[in-house]
Amino acid sequence: MRIATLVVTGAVLSLAPCSATAGRGAESLTLDEARALVSEKINSIESVYFEYTRQFDDGPTQRCQFAREGAKWRYVELRGDDAEEIQQVSCCDGMFMFLFSIERKDTGEEKWGGVQIHDPKAIETTTPECLVGRVHNLQRSIPDILALPGATLDSQVGKDLQITVHDVLSSSEKNKTKYDVRLIFDQSHGMAMRETLVTESPKTVTWPGWKAQWNVLSYKYVMDEKSKTPRWCPVEGLLTQGAGLPGRLEKPPKMKIVISEICLNRELAPSLFRPDFPKAVAFHDVTSSGDGQSVIPGNKPRPRAVKPNDR
Repeated sequence: MRIATLVVTGAVLSLAPCSATAGRGAESLTLDEARALVSEKINSIESVYFEYTRQFDDGPTQRCQFAREGAKWRYVELRGDDAEEIQQVSCCDGMFMFLFSIERKDTGEEKWGGVQIHDPKAIETTTPECLVGRVHNLQRSIPDILALPGATLDSQVGKDLQITVHDVLSSSEKNKTKYDVRLIFDQSHGMAMRETLVTESPKTVTWPGWKAQWNVLSYKYVMDEKSKTPRWCPVEGLLTQGAGLPGRLEKPPKMKIVISEICLNRELAPSLFRPDFPKAVAFHDVTSSGDGQSVIPGNKPRPRAVKPNDR
């Protein structure tokens, strides 16, 4: 199995412990201290890169890659073998989103499909970011959720830290449903995520019994590329999402993610988010301001000139 090479150029951020809470157990923290501690740890991760597999219930295993740096992201699904590998790629550089495929042979030959250019948007696919600081259903970071009113510091689960935030809205303006979010952080693994549970608020139930629950199954030490110190990170997690339907689907479906490679706080190459496209590739502009026509092969892609007030 051949994995695409990650090109990196350096590190970007240091990781410093929260001096106000260093050395203290979860059971002695106030709500504000707990929120500050967790948010500081998650916010210290400015870039991530994952290679992982994804499996739904007993279905086939899908190889994937994901990277993020700020608003820029890249998601890849891989299939094939050492002789021939096909990548389905979607990536966003903050100004445009690109969708395309690459076919690679063991001879070194590459064949690129046509490239669609879209307006920028958040990735909707579930990725391992859910294990290190993001709630995918709500398209919000955990520090963002913890900063909301309605948070409570629940009774301690062993020595772990549990916080529940009520009536959380999704970042999507179309979704008016409110959610309750329960977060558990594992003290024995540096306050890394242990469990995330999202349910609909009793005030706005649309699907009785629906839930989205992540459970971390294993951790490992991962080197922080700036501080050169290891930190605990989840590397295996199980998502249970939906609700059982009597007579049809007795149990909610499950998805398992197993991370084989994780990089924290590396400066990711710009070409991950806006690739250096071959000259012969055709581009189809389907942005809101585009004309919907394909660009003549050999022309540069539309990343065209954008006025500051356009975005």
